[in-house]
Amino acid sequence: MASGLLRLSGMSRVTAIRRHTGLFLLAGLCLLLVGCESLFLGQDHTKDKLEGMRVNATQLRLTMRAMVNPMTGEIRKTANEIIESTDDPEIQFAALRWKATATPAIREALFSPSGFIALFDTWGLSFQMMDYFEAGRGKEKFGPYAPMAYDAAKAINERIEKLYASITLQNDTAEARKIVRQWATNYPITDEMDARETIINQATEISLALGKSFRDSVDEMVTTVDDLNRKIGVYSAQLPEQARWEAELLILDVLGYYRLDETAERMPQFMDQAEKTMDNANVALIEANGLMQDIPELIDEERNAILAKLTEERKIVMGELNKYWDDAYNELETIRTEALANLQAERVTLQNFISKERQAAIDDVDQMRRELADDIFYKALILLALIAVYLLLLTIGILWYLNHKLWSKREA
Repeated sequence: MASGLLRLSGMSRVTAIRRHTGLFLLAGLCLLLVGCESLFLGQDHTKDKLEGMRVNATQLRLTMRAMVNPMTGEIRKTANEIIESTDDPEIQFAALRWKATATPAIREALFSPSGFIALFDTWGLSFQMMDYFEAGRGKEKFGPYAPMAYDAAKAINERIEKLYASITLQNDTAEARKIVRQWATNYPITDEMDARETIINQATEISLALGKSFRDSVDEMVTTVDDLNRKIGVYSAQLPEQARWEAELLILDVLGYYRLDETAERMPQFMDQAEKTMDNANVALIEANGLMQDIPELIDEERNAILAKLTEERKIVMGELNKYWDDAYNELETIRTEALANLQAERVTLQNFISKERQAAIDDVDQMRRELADDIFYKALILLALIAVYLLLLTIGILWYLNHKLWSKREA
């Protein structure tokens, strides 16, 4: 088994350590969520059956949650059987890696907020795994044991298809199988299970293509306190196994990285080389001892050179800063002078404008006064003329009257 470990080229040590860090964070999250059973999310839980279905959204969601342990158990059982059936460390590593990544992938798919998303994503994942072991990288990694992994994925696929047939009113899965099969073909697993493409982005289109209304697609997407409790329970149960799998992956990865069997075989050569290296080191130490005496002088020289360089750089920087300051000051002074000149010019222009307007106003008032005086004088002349005419007519009338009286007396 040691010789086979030389060919392991799995994840790097850094990646394995990151997986452990994420695992510990997940454990902390589970501990925090355990005390939150009284959480209330304030969402409606419709009791109406989904369009074209025998169940409502809550029943479908609970059904999908109940499949977590059976389906992840199928993965674990098959992976353990492969590990126990072979002595090839590469296949053992691949099976352990599959178990450690496919288990959380199935768990996350089944715990999607929407029951339909959970069903379609798990169904799509089973198709992805079937393609992965039938014609993908899984066929190469698992070798003769790829059919066993394929059968496990197929068992999950058949169980999901049977569930879908039982909840639809038509009992027909051909159209849904065709759509999910095409999606899995378009988005195959190219590297690892935890890097796969999920069906969430196209869940609404798939639901509508199957005749499910948009309202049902949205209304059933709800996370309840029961969902959180179930998820916490599953996490708590699977977390120790997940941690153990990650530790085993790390051990196998480290063993393959350091090639311990080659190291053991070449140990005598390493020891001889180490003796030669020690001899060379002793010679180097003797030479270094002589150099140590010169180190203080070298340090002083380097320190003085650095201080001189820093002083020179400081002078250059201060000169540049002073020049920049002078330029900025001169520019500001020029701007200030121009601004004051502009203000003075504007003030003079404004004063001239006001003076002209004031003079024009005075001229207008004088003109109006003269016109008013002329108008009054003209009207006064007219009035005097009328009075004179009236007096003249009155005088003529009086004279005529007196003359008439006088002639009347003479005739008498």
